[in-house]
Amino acid sequence: MVLVLRLKLSENFIIDGDCEPWRIEGLRVCIFGGPGSGKSYTAALLAEQWLTQGGTVVVFQPRAEYHTLKELWDILVVGGPFGRDVDFVPSSPQSYARAVAEGGLSMAFYTEDVEDEEIRRKAEEVNELIENLTQEIMIKLNM
Repeated sequence: MVLVLRLKLSENFIIDGDCEPWRIEGLRVCIFGGPGSGKSYTAALLAEQWLTQGGTVVVFQPRAEYHTLKELWDILVVGGPFGRDVDFVPSSPQSYARAVAEGGLSMAFYTEDVEDEEIRRKAEEVNELIENLTQEIMIKLNM
């Protein structure tokens, strides 16, 4: 069974995961904007829609803003002062990636205690590992 997700940003802007190019390429979201422009609100809205439809979400957050998602969904909170399930160990990207790609586990990483450059590198590493593992799984499912 393939999960097809839809994200509604407004009445006129809907991303349908069953349409090109997302059906083949998948969907990755990055939100840019100035302070106070609604980036966190928009990201939380997308995460909630995705989780409601059974999707998997991975969030790297410098402030503990997304820990409340675990009140409604099965999300592992990694690090942080609130709702922490496990400590954030930057040297374990493979473990995190496997839990996401193979187990479908959503995670919210609290990264305030890690230097910005290290966060960027680890986030890229986890994302690349998740992508590689997901491709391996999809190949196996199509066989």
